[in-house]
Amino acid sequence: MKIRIRGLSVDTNLLFRAEWKFPLPKIYLHERFEKFAKWTSRIIVGLGIGASLMALPTFLDFSVAILLLGVEVIIEKIVFEYSVLIVQSPPNFSVDEDQWITNGYLFPEPQYKQQYDLQNHFGPVYKDEGYGKHFFDYLKSWNTNDPDDADNNICLSFVVEEDNSYTTYIYANPDRKWLDAAFNQYRESVKYEKYGKVQQSMVMQMVYWKTLPNLKGTLFYSFTSVQERDKKFHFCPFYMVNEKPVAIDSHIITKYHYSFKKREEITDRDLEFYYGPTIKIDPDVKRSIPSNPQEEVNRLFRIDMETAINTAVSIEFALSENYEKSPPVIYIIFETASLASKAYGLFLRRFSSYKCSAEIRKDRKGLAIKIRETEELFAESKPLNYSKDNYENFKNSEQANNKIVLAFGFKDGGQPVIVHTDNPYIPFVITKCLFRGRLN
Repeated sequence: MKIRIRGLSVDTNLLFRAEWKFPLPKIYLHERFEKFAKWTSRIIVGLGIGASLMALPTFLDFSVAILLLGVEVIIEKIVFEYSVLIVQSPPNFSVDEDQWITNGYLFPEPQYKQQYDLQNHFGPVYKDEGYGKHFFDYLKSWNTNDPDDADNNICLSFVVEEDNSYTTYIYANPDRKWLDAAFNQYRESVKYEKYGKVQQSMVMQMVYWKTLPNLKGTLFYSFTSVQERDKKFHFCPFYMVNEKPVAIDSHIITKYHYSFKKREEITDRDLEFYYGPTIKIDPDVKRSIPSNPQEEVNRLFRIDMETAINTAVSIEFALSENYEKSPPVIYIIFETASLASKAYGLFLRRFSSYKCSAEIRKDRKGLAIKIRETEELFAESKPLNYSKDNYENFKNSEQANNKIVLAFGFKDGGQPVIVHTDNPYIPFVITKCLFRGRLN
């Protein structure tokens, strides 16, 4: 549900929401209502004192006390949130949608391509050369003005529509690294002022897209057939000269990735789902933006992480010989390196800069591991195979009460091999590990 505050439409989930956490619901409340919650708590205490002074029947007096206690506990467990919104800088020129006429392609001669390291070219064709330069200067700012987009900060995607037209999308990567750094920097700067509160991290950014008919003679399929999606190519503006597109080589952005999908393959996880074709709108297809996009992102991320961690087969523990130099390790073992890499990448992407805790739960089937961010459960594995002696030695060690590295790996010759980033290695560190289970 949305309400209007000072002329703005605001999703109520950003202000208030409740989640069922057995045995009581957990309330998430925006910090603007913190004083209201505190006064509500004080009033309940006053009502409890007043009720104790009244000559009520024993059963009624006890029921009122239990009710007030339950409400008080719920209020005490409220998690307060504060909002941080990063707004992507708009272009410093007037955007003219009519400037984007079509798309341009440039293919080097095959006999010279490898010899001189020549690349395929793709980019929008603009009416005016100056406008194309301005627009690509703006796109380059999404990549900190670096013309080499190795981290895919500038997303380029193609979606083939049902009528065989295709839509080109250009937008800043919502997972670009500097956003995490900015959010973390602000979180660190207010850690005392906002102590105990959870940050709502939001981004406002631009999306540019255009649908073009895939007419006979166009080079769209020629480009997507010869250009591998994870190989280097040049993304640059074109402009029209005598009705022919000419590449502006001075504004090339080197890219290493693009996306290609059919419209029926697009799901609500994809940004393209919310921006339909510009030359055809199917009235029978209804698209709606989620009421709380960040909550939806978190939900889908949990599904991906749970799917990844549930491909694990065992769990192992290793104490450190020198804790001051290196912490102990919990290994989550997968059948293959690719499965381990996928899980490691997902967890590192979500948690590398957050304080996380782990819970090892033991039952008759094995050991299950739960990963939490603050109090929120983000992933839980199925029961995994383990060595009883290995587990007991680790659990009973003093090292288990401190920071632990959670490593993702696979078995090679009976020994765990850790998958990791190329250089430097980024460990996934958990600040606390709990050991639970009726059989502990």
